[in-house]
This record gives sequence, C-alpha cells and structure tokens, in this order.
Amino acid sequence: MTDNSGTGWGCLLAFLAAPALCIAAVVFGWGYLKSYHSDQILAHGLPGTAVVQSLADTDEREGGEPVEIVNLQVTPQSGPAFSASVREQFSPQNALFFHPGNSFAVKYDAADPTQVVVPLGQTIQVQGTN
Repeated sequence: MTDNSGTGWGCLLAFLAAPALCIAAVVFGWGYLKSYHSDQILAHGLPGTAVVQSLADTDEREGGEPVEIVNLQVTPQSGPAFSASVREQFSPQNALFFHPGNSFAVKYDAADPTQVVVPLGQTIQVQGTN
C-alpha cells in the first residue's frame, strides 16, 4: 500500500502557482520587450525632430512619479511630418523637458513611424528661444 497523502497538496500548490508565474512572465516579459524594442529603434531608427504638442495624464504612477502621454509632431529628415505619442514618467526634469512647444531629437521606426523613442541626455530647444 502506498502513501498518497502528499499528492493532493502538490497538485494544489502547482494549480495555485501556475497562474502567478504566468502573470509574472507577462508583466516582466512585456517590460523586457518594450525595452528591447526601444533599444532597437535607438540603434537602427531614423532621426527626426519632435515638437511637444500636448500632454495627457494617465492617472498612473511609476516610482512615485506621474506618467503622461506626450503628443508629438515629428519632422523626419525626409518626408512629411507626422503625429506620434510617447508614454513618459514625469520626474521634475522631464516636466521641463516635455513642455509644450519644446523641440528635441528623436528616433523612429521606419516600419511604423508612430513608434518614437526620445534619446536621453540631450539638449532641447525651448519654445521662444533660438
């Protein structure tokens, strides 16, 4: 006669752990894919200049800072201008950087120009200055 008293607990644990592991994979995997895609655009994307048109609050916070949607007008080096949006965490420095009317360099995906990345550590052209 075999003792199967521990088998039920193992199955229950596996049943409860599987959804938690799947959720973690989706959450952390999505962040990794977004970062990878951004890195690819920075490395291989086409250059352009973006002007901040407007900001939209998402009611989300990351690291205690609000997250905003920044609506941009992007002018590529060749071709017509187009609209795009980026989702940005708004630290005090970002709030000054992403002020409506400011312009800065961006990279965008040639296959999908709405996919825009703002390289960090650059200077901006502030509205009303040369």
